[in-house]
Amino acid sequence: MVASGDYVRPRFQDQDQFQKPIGAFWAQSIALLATGETREIWPYRLPSVLGATAAVFLTAWIGGELFGGAIAILGAVLLASSALLVALAHAATTDAILLAALVGAQACLAKIYVGAARGEAVSRWYACGFWIAQGVAILIKGPVAPLISGLTVAALALSDRWQKSSPESQAVVNVRWARELRISWAPLLTVAVAAPWFIAIGFAAGGEFFREFAVRDMLPKLRGSFESHGAPPGYYLALALFTFWPGSIFLVGAVRDSLRRASEPAIRFCLAWLIPAWLVIELIPTKLPHYVLPLYPALALIVARFATYPISSPIPATSRLIATVLARTNLVLWAIVSMVGGAVIVAAPIVLGSGWILISTIAAIIAAAVAIGASVFAWRGRLTTSAWAAVAASIILMTPTFAIVIPSLDALWLSRDASVAISAHRGERLDQRPVAALGYSEPSLVFTEGGAIRLIAEPGQAVGFLTDHPDGLLLVSSRRLEAFEQAARAAAIRVNFIWLVDGINYSKGRRERLILFERSDRALR
Repeated sequence: MVASGDYVRPRFQDQDQFQKPIGAFWAQSIALLATGETREIWPYRLPSVLGATAAVFLTAWIGGELFGGAIAILGAVLLASSALLVALAHAATTDAILLAALVGAQACLAKIYVGAARGEAVSRWYACGFWIAQGVAILIKGPVAPLISGLTVAALALSDRWQKSSPESQAVVNVRWARELRISWAPLLTVAVAAPWFIAIGFAAGGEFFREFAVRDMLPKLRGSFESHGAPPGYYLALALFTFWPGSIFLVGAVRDSLRRASEPAIRFCLAWLIPAWLVIELIPTKLPHYVLPLYPALALIVARFATYPISSPIPATSRLIATVLARTNLVLWAIVSMVGGAVIVAAPIVLGSGWILISTIAAIIAAAVAIGASVFAWRGRLTTSAWAAVAASIILMTPTFAIVIPSLDALWLSRDASVAISAHRGERLDQRPVAALGYSEPSLVFTEGGAIRLIAEPGQAVGFLTDHPDGLLLVSSRRLEAFEQAARAAAIRVNFIWLVDGINYSKGRRERLILFERSDRALR
């Protein structure tokens, strides 16, 4: 987009990129224009870093409105240190940016809901903020944020009516809070934010965007396991032990205690945000770990609430036994996950990189000791101390992981290695020898080559490329090697192998070998 000056119709090389709306592309374009850098990866990640940071501060703001300062700070820190958010803050994707927009909308909704429950006058600007954030979120990832906010509103309305009609409830419920959303006119703000680009892309692409986005991307994910990313219901709940780590230390206890205290408006708001959307996401056949990220701020707040104010009211003996068994099982599993995480950052450079790294080993040992300390504190009922110790373990473990260990895992960086080999055989000028890739179409390869590479799907096209460009370089995945060699023999084209690398294509979850060829009878320019 920056290269072409076309900020309406995003493209990947010469192909339209219509799987997502424009919001994240705009954010990354602004980062490139602001830094003046397009060949390095870090400017593309700036929107994710800023989005994740904004989501953390907004979570603290929500926590302050709902529970007070101590819980707000702990909840925000638990979100900031969670493995999934830390990973996505390092990635040039839509997820952290979407999270900021969604949490912004939920922050306005929380102010409206809790303010009404307390009998406070709520400014109409919160309603404006809610609907404007929805428009921004739609531009980033379509209907995801409106769905989650809509489920939150519906769950709050239903639970409030139930609480009002329940003779046992002591809660003060004001079901008129929904009027503060100004539904009669405020949704026009969402339209004003999102509609201009959708209209523009409709004219520019002639409806192709809507077919690509809705029919070829969203609907297949709802009907089945799109691109083999399928899993049964319960997938996200089981995965939360890892992705929400270290906050998952009190996952069972926090959810159970919150359900018991659902009569409190602040807790009811978090549950309305968390539970309906979580159930919907669990039922969608296509599953990817990051789909549940928009629900983690609510989960972080109820965990912080539980850690700061643990169960104090009497519980029947049977329920207490179940709670203790489940909570302690959760704690034991959390400790195991912590140990496994430490072992992974020690072993990964040995298996996938250049060898053992001293600093990561030291960090793993210290993090393991702190995690054991957190588990002991939790076992003894010192939950707040345990939660902060768990956060410390996360910081100790993840800092060297992202700063040192992951960059050293050479087997993961196939595109980087391929680009180095191509540059060595092509020379300094990108147009000196044309390059194509058969069977390996990762965007990272296009990025490292500055776009100066042709992606080919069929062996016959690869042979045609070498026929048209005798001095060209062809990168072939081992998965298409046999078919390519057959096509080359049939066309009487002889090729020389000049380089290869073995590694892991982490986006596809499989091992892969890349081989670089050139014609043995090539005519040099």
